[in-house]
Amino acid sequence: MALPVSETWLITGSTGFLGRNLIESLKSDSTIQPVCVGRKPGNGISDFEKGLARGDFNDTSFWKKLIQQTKPRVILNLAGATPPCNAEELWIANYHWIPGLIAVISESPEPIKIVHAGSAAELGDVPITDLPVSEGYDAKPLNEYGKSKLAATQAFLNAELKLKPVVARLFNLCGPGQGTRQAWGRYAHELYLRRNENEITLKCFGLEARRDFIDIRDASSAIIELARCDETSRIYHVGCGRSMSIGEGLNLLVTASELNVEIEIDHERSVLSGPQDSIADNRRILRETSWAPKISIQKSLSDLWRSLT
Repeated sequence: MALPVSETWLITGSTGFLGRNLIESLKSDSTIQPVCVGRKPGNGISDFEKGLARGDFNDTSFWKKLIQQTKPRVILNLAGATPPCNAEELWIANYHWIPGLIAVISESPEPIKIVHAGSAAELGDVPITDLPVSEGYDAKPLNEYGKSKLAATQAFLNAELKLKPVVARLFNLCGPGQGTRQAWGRYAHELYLRRNENEITLKCFGLEARRDFIDIRDASSAIIELARCDETSRIYHVGCGRSMSIGEGLNLLVTASELNVEIEIDHERSVLSGPQDSIADNRRILRETSWAPKISIQKSLSDLWRSLT
C-alpha cells in the first residue's frame, strides 16, 4: 500500500492559544506536514528544521524564501496580538505585515489556500435586533484591536490571488490552556492558585455580559475544515450560535473546581467592555462544510480546570 502524499501547511501563531490546539489536532493526520512560522528580527530564514521557521514577518524576502522552499498548499494565519497591547503593537502584529505576505503569495506559481483567523471584535457593538449576526453585517469595530483585525480581514478578502482567501471570524474562545486575558481563564487561574484555601472569595465583574463562546478545539477543527474545502471562498462566522453569560460560565467553572467559592461583585469594575450580547449566525459554515461544534461549554470549562491541575 502506498504511503499518503503529505502537503505542507504553513501556520503562523502556532505558539498561541489557538495555534497550540490546532497543531495538536493535526498530529493524527499523516497527509499534512505543518511548518510553524514564528517571528524573529533579522534577514532570511533561521531554524528551518523539525517543522519550524522563524524570520521577520515584515521582510518579504523571508516569505519568498520560505514559500519557495516549502511549497505550501495552505497558509493558516493565526498570528496576532490582543489587548492589553497598545494600539501600535496591535497594528504591527495584526496588520502591517499582511500586504507584504499577500504580494508574495500572488507571485507564487502554485495556488496557495489562505485561511485567516478573524475576530468577532471586528463587528463592533451589534444591536440585539441584529443577533445572531451574519457575515453580511456592516462591521464597525469599536477599538484598535477590532480595527486592526478588520484591516487584515479586508486585505485578504480583497486580494487578487489564484485561490480566494477564506476568513474564519472566530467568536469567543474558551477551553483548556486558556490564558488570563479572558474572564474564565483569569478566574480559573486565580482559583487554582488559591485551591488550598478553605473558603475563597472571588471578586468578579461583568458577569451579566453574554458572549457566543466556542471551545478552542471546535474552533481549530473549523479552520482545518475550511482549509480542506476547495469550494470555500469567503468569510465564515465560527461560533455556537447561542450565547451564555460570563456569570453562568463562572458557576460551571466553580462546580468543576469542587472548591468552596463565594462570588463577590466588584462594583468598581462592574462593567465589561464590549457588547452586552454577541451571537454568531453560523448557518453558512454549517451549510457549506461538514463542520459543526461538538464540545459543550460545560465540558470546555471542566477541561480548562483540569488543564491547570
